[in-house]
Amino acid sequence: DAYITGRKDIGPLTVRNMRRAQARLVGFYGADRPMGSITEADADALYQSMVGKNYAPATIGRDIKRARQFYAAAMRQKLVQSNPFQTVKAPTQANRERDFEVTRAMIQQVLDACPDAEWRCIFALSRYGGLRCPSETLDLRWVDVDWDRSRVRIRQHKTAARIIPMFPELRQYLEEAFDA
Repeated sequence: DAYITGRKDIGPLTVRNMRRAQARLVGFYGADRPMGSITEADADALYQSMVGKNYAPATIGRDIKRARQFYAAAMRQKLVQSNPFQTVKAPTQANRERDFEVTRAMIQQVLDACPDAEWRCIFALSRYGGLRCPSETLDLRWVDVDWDRSRVRIRQHKTAARIIPMFPELRQYLEEAFDA
């Protein structure tokens, strides 16, 4: 708990995800169980219990990686001697079963259903510009749009800003929103 609350460099969604992993660990091992008493066999048991409950491989992988992260922090603090999750193989976090092709016709249906220019712009920025929504979309300012060079500067919290091309599909919705 102290590790999560002490992290001032992470956003609220990361905190929420860490809390979920924490809750799963505490739910499985119990709130009174000392971290140092958890063995590699116990870590394997958590993994197997998640497989047995039919959690998606991405969920299992994320939680195992978070458990490793928690234990690595505890080791740095000299609270535990080893990381029992170090040898647990975490499944990939990619879930190919959820892949879905979004066609241009589908995109157009959504754009047509948007209530106004602002919503069309937000959706176009996500689909045609590849922006994360809402974080990158809401951080965007008109000063970031370089109309002459047909590009947009995207501010990012975790890394340096990046530049995206203003494709014609995107430009029309940016212009519409700007005019509005």
